[in-house]
Amino acid sequence: LLETKFRQAVVLDRKNESAVETLQLLLEIKDKAEKKNLYSLMYRVELLIALTYEKSDQLDLTKTYLDNAQTLYKNHELEALYSTYCIRKSSYLRYTNKWDSSYYYAKQAYKYAEKHGNETDLKDSYILLGNFASKYKNYPEALKYNFLLLDYSKKHKDYLLAINYHNISNIYLKMADYSKALTYSDSVFIHYKE
Repeated sequence: LLETKFRQAVVLDRKNESAVETLQLLLEIKDKAEKKNLYSLMYRVELLIALTYEKSDQLDLTKTYLDNAQTLYKNHELEALYSTYCIRKSSYLRYTNKWDSSYYYAKQAYKYAEKHGNETDLKDSYILLGNFASKYKNYPEALKYNFLLLDYSKKHKDYLLAINYHNISNIYLKMADYSKALTYSDSVFIHYKE
């Protein structure tokens, strides 16, 4: 029952529904999971609460829940879920302008997501690492992660497919490879209509 409620909270979060409703549900789950010592669930709840606060630009509370998740990770051998923590930590550190640390956690997310077959975190690591590479004008590396993201989107029929093509087009534009930029730009319109 608690797992089902957690899935509800995930859906609410992805739909960008009311943060208040999402938080109320998560805090209810958190209390019950703590009483039953459901550490994996508690860990995932802490991370989703951190994300909810991050989206609300409440970075002090984001850090509090990230720290709670880190404590659970250390105390209860939750390595298979560590990539999710790394994604959240990397994202948080971007907001606090700690770019080197943010990059470190994005790389860790990639490593652990790949090791444990966590495709969602792998996708999120591609986004973070592609953004870092682009920010530092390492365009071949940016293309690498954006093409991995494109493959993911095609495989999962992800709604961000058109955005992936746009990002690749934009990188080629920055590289002054106008022919390829135009090719991928045209793909944006084809997939946007779908």
